[in-house]
Amino acid sequence: MKSKLICFFFLLLWVFDGHATSLLDSLQVTPSEEQERFVASFYNRNLRYNKDSTYVIGELQFLLRYTQKERLYAIECLSYSLLADHYARMRQFNAQSTALHKTAIELAEKYDLPLSKGIASYKTGRYFYNFKQFPIAFEHLLQADQQFEKVGYDKVPELIDYLFYMGNIYEVTGQIDKAISYFNRTAAAKEGTNRTWFVINAYDHLAHIYKLKNDFSRALWYFQKTLVTAQQYHYPDWEILSKGNIGVLYFQQGRTESAVPLLQSAALACVQSNDRESASGYFYYLAKQALKKGNKQEAARWFVQMDTSYKHRSKYQAKRNYYEIRALLSEANGDLPMALLAWKKHQVAKDSLEGWSNQKRLQDIQIQMDTEAHLAHLQSLAVAHSNSILVRNILLLSSVLFLGLLVLLYRRERSRRVLEKILFAEQKRRADEELDNARQALQSFTERMLEKNELIQQITNEIETLKEQQNETGEGAYQLYHKSILTANDWEDFKSLFEKVHPTFFYHQKQFYPQLTPGEVRLLTLIKLQLSSSEMAAMLGVSSESVKKSRQRLRKKLQPDDREKDFDVLIGHW
Repeated sequence: MKSKLICFFFLLLWVFDGHATSLLDSLQVTPSEEQERFVASFYNRNLRYNKDSTYVIGELQFLLRYTQKERLYAIECLSYSLLADHYARMRQFNAQSTALHKTAIELAEKYDLPLSKGIASYKTGRYFYNFKQFPIAFEHLLQADQQFEKVGYDKVPELIDYLFYMGNIYEVTGQIDKAISYFNRTAAAKEGTNRTWFVINAYDHLAHIYKLKNDFSRALWYFQKTLVTAQQYHYPDWEILSKGNIGVLYFQQGRTESAVPLLQSAALACVQSNDRESASGYFYYLAKQALKKGNKQEAARWFVQMDTSYKHRSKYQAKRNYYEIRALLSEANGDLPMALLAWKKHQVAKDSLEGWSNQKRLQDIQIQMDTEAHLAHLQSLAVAHSNSILVRNILLLSSVLFLGLLVLLYRRERSRRVLEKILFAEQKRRADEELDNARQALQSFTERMLEKNELIQQITNEIETLKEQQNETGEGAYQLYHKSILTANDWEDFKSLFEKVHPTFFYHQKQFYPQLTPGEVRLLTLIKLQLSSSEMAAMLGVSSESVKKSRQRLRKKLQPDDREKDFDVLIGHW
């Protein structure tokens, strides 16, 4: 028993490995630009309608792991969509399919793959539409259309399938102009799997659309295109249907001679293919045409066929047609009670058909209104999101500008301060240079004055000697001896240099001691320069004893109550 289980296990491994290898080997030899189309085609041919769910899921999961390993992001997104489609086919509308479709879209957004996002959105839209979740379906289908328009429709794989499906959706929801546009694009597509089938269907839909719009010439043209294409590519079912549609259109236009052969051919072909429901509609027109000609036997023959086919058709339109022909035949045979009963049943069927049509129309309108409301809600959300982004960007831009302004002001302030420091340093340097120059000039001036006074003192001594020798006094010598050494001009020069070195001295002197005489001010300036009594005597042209007495009087005048303080304490801060 154990050995049998082991053999069975290895058999399963071999089966799944063989499936995976066949798909992956084929994928690996496929050019990279064709791989996505190959996977979609392989799924449609071999997996989509396969009832072996275990095999299908195994194939798709092998594919998913391979694409994740090789970083084939576009095929990875497609794999999730295909898995979702398979689960939907097996389980109808379910949470797992919904989640897988969502994952496919999110991965496409994450990897920035607009084409893959369009494909995933399209498959998601079809999924919701098939289960009558119309508003959500249209949301995803419109997103798909936006993505396809962005990347270019020529790059969309199986574009013809997408165009036909979108046309069908717009037709069902009553957006006829858009439906016509998509069906025309379907018919004009140059390639695609089952292209001919899609083209024939597109022609047929366009014909019925124009027939409902009472544009019979265009309707006839598209019915004839359907017939020619079906005959050219050997689609017998479509050939029969096209002949019947053309026959009905001829009959409604009054071209009965052209209509009857086509209706007979279509009706007999439908009977042979056991399509009794379609045949019943053609028998109705044939019976009605026979009654117009007065051929009751032929009309009865067609009516019997209707009666037979009616058992397989329970639609209101079939009931209405059946009782109409029965009433007309009864009238033609003179059976008025039967005719009256048939007309009553005909009216009931007609009312039921109108009620059903109205209900269907209301459902379509409700679907359209719900879809438009949902799309409007999405649009409002998009506008609100856009506005929030705009507000955020404005705030962000304002913040950036504000920060930029702050940085600019900071830099300007810093530059100003740096410049002020430079200017201050330069001014300080110049002021220091000027102060040094003034000190040097004052010192030089003082030294010159001292040298001058020494020379004058020497001359005075020589004159004193001559005076003693000759005992005579010259007028010039007397004036020279008594002359003030620090003359008015000298004082002004001296004062100018002094103010440069001590700029606040005379201000403080005038503020605190305005009563000082000019001579006392001169003496005070020499004291500030810390000259000795002899040097001051030489500068002032007086004796040292006179300088000492003048200092004592000046001290008393400056500080009459406190004679212990030195002049440095009194005027040191000036």
